[in-house]
Amino acid sequence: MNKIESMDALRLEKIRLRLELEETEDKLKEDMNWIVQGVLPLKIVSKSLSKLMDPKDNGLVSEGIGTGVGMLVSKLLPRRTFWIAKLFLPGIVKRLTANIIGDNQEGITNTIKSMIGRLKSQKHKHNGLYDSSTAQEQY
Repeated sequence: MNKIESMDALRLEKIRLRLELEETEDKLKEDMNWIVQGVLPLKIVSKSLSKLMDPKDNGLVSEGIGTGVGMLVSKLLPRRTFWIAKLFLPGIVKRLTANIIGDNQEGITNTIKSMIGRLKSQKHKHNGLYDSSTAQEQY
């Protein structure tokens, strides 16, 4: 800070301080934007994980599959695994599985129906061992 001896010096000092304040505010805004841009990917990941981990009423099938996967994970964890991982990991995997299946339930159901339809059509298709016109007469 300069020593102020006149009104003109005071006015110049006020102008200098305002310019310095504006520069500092601009630097602060740039730094905040940089921080926000750096945190944005973490924010997206945390929102996605919280959406997946959010308890939902997914139905009996997805809960059953989720429970089965959770049990499977708990049995497959090595004996020397850290006890906190053994405690929480099966529950996390169960919730994730149930939510993923619950979100994609319609697509999974359609896929299973198409597989069953293909199996039925293959089962009913004759393989050339008999003539379909005479098969009804024999039975």
